[in-house]
Amino acid sequence: MINEASLVPKKGLLEVLTQEMRLRNYSQKTIKAYKSCIRSLIQYFDPKHPREISSDEIRSFLLSLFEEKRWKASSVDQMFNALRFLYVELYKMPFILGNIPWLRMEKKLPHVLSQNEILKTFSSVNNLKHKTLLMLIYSA
Repeated sequence: MINEASLVPKKGLLEVLTQEMRLRNYSQKTIKAYKSCIRSLIQYFDPKHPREISSDEIRSFLLSLFEEKRWKASSVDQMFNALRFLYVELYKMPFILGNIPWLRMEKKLPHVLSQNEILKTFSSVNNLKHKTLLMLIYSA
């Protein structure tokens, strides 16, 4: 007797991941980004299956993204979220990422014009109405 389950082709990890994200109404950009992240994970640990990867190995993988590949914190954070989706949502393994800390993002200070630059901007406008609006906007 033929088993019906054996006739149905098995879906690949990325295909299952895509279907799960579509079911949860993730945007196409997020799906594409997460698939790219998981593809990087698979290539890094090849031939090991993602289910067999320990949290220490994931920690060293994230560290290598910073040190070897020079990824920015936001990119590594996206990788972290893709891994969280894979392990917590898809594999139902909350412990795999339990001891990995959240990333601290870089805080950049805004660029502030100097007093001379502001005065130069105001003096470059000849129209009184435009100059008044510019000064009003700057004061707000």
